[in-house]
Amino acid sequence: QELALDTRRRVLNSNGQLIMADLACTAVTPPNGGGYNAVFELKFTDGAHWVMRIPFDEWSDARAKSMRLDIIGQEYVASRTTIPMPRIHAHSCDTNNPLNYPYMIMDFARGTRLVDIWNDASWWTGERRKEILFASLARYMTELSSLKFDKIGRLDRAEPDGPYFVSPFNTRLDLSNDFIEPDEELGPFDTTHAYLT
Repeated sequence: QELALDTRRRVLNSNGQLIMADLACTAVTPPNGGGYNAVFELKFTDGAHWVMRIPFDEWSDARAKSMRLDIIGQEYVASRTTIPMPRIHAHSCDTNNPLNYPYMIMDFARGTRLVDIWNDASWWTGERRKEILFASLARYMTELSSLKFDKIGRLDRAEPDGPYFVSPFNTRLDLSNDFIEPDEELGPFDTTHAYLT
């Protein structure tokens, strides 16, 4: 809660917004789980609503790199499309922080899972029609398809404001504990054929 509160104050300050004297944060417990993370919902007295994701698997350099590249990819897509994405307010890809765990603090994204309402005719009314959903998905897929690169791999950048480039995928060993021997990184690939092969 203290880390989230410090982050909230920093965000407000950087935006030139007034910081409430009695600003407080409550972390909803127990946390939810998902995607190998403990996810704490954070509610602030100024109405902000965030989450903190904390990976619960054993941490490694490969997982830290993967988290960093996920953040770079998310920030790239958010800055070049109109796709609604939760904004990342703070993160640490290592354990050298007040939590002693890697973490990501981002906007809370409220939503409804399609699997829960797909066959519920009463839900699909007005602006919530399937035709509108499909039109939105098509528009976002078109935007994503406009982001082109000269190679196939993972998006990276050497410095926060540096140029983007395509880096290799993880090794097979990084992706699965079933591989025992060291392995090489995969790619980046020049062609779809090379990637699929």
